[in-house]
Amino acid sequence: LGIGHPFLELAKIANPNGFAIACSDKVSGELTINPSIARVDADHASLSCDLRIPVTIKEESILTAIRSAVRPLGFDVSILHNQPALFVDPHSDLVTTLQKVYYECTGKNTPPVAVGGGTYARAFQNAVAFGALFEDDEISYHKPNEFWSLDSIRENYQIMTNAIAAL
Repeated sequence: LGIGHPFLELAKIANPNGFAIACSDKVSGELTINPSIARVDADHASLSCDLRIPVTIKEESILTAIRSAVRPLGFDVSILHNQPALFVDPHSDLVTTLQKVYYECTGKNTPPVAVGGGTYARAFQNAVAFGALFEDDEISYHKPNEFWSLDSIRENYQIMTNAIAAL
């Protein structure tokens, strides 16, 4: 529409390729970025982004790349909140014990899954988020009318009970 503003240019590049931060590792997968909160008024413009940086990548290298990408547009980078990445070796006693319990309860030898979300496990040393989302479960978390089926709750209850006993 002929409207020009540095924020519009920023919004166009607010992605892994645009910021030159696309990377991944075997442990945690690809870097993700969610440009989630935009604020623009007559005097100021900002874009808050949620980044999930792979555990083997140095955070400072990511921030340096983002700074290099946004400075020509007149923006800078600041960290509003930071939580270090959580990684627990899948061969640790903790994870192998939980996997054994899961297999004994379900008969399924499903490998552990790493997710990008922040979990309660970050509050403890040597902890993982543990809970089963079964193949037939409808994914409704973080959506309107979030729910969990009673069958899934019962099966998870048994798995958790056995996990506590085993640990």
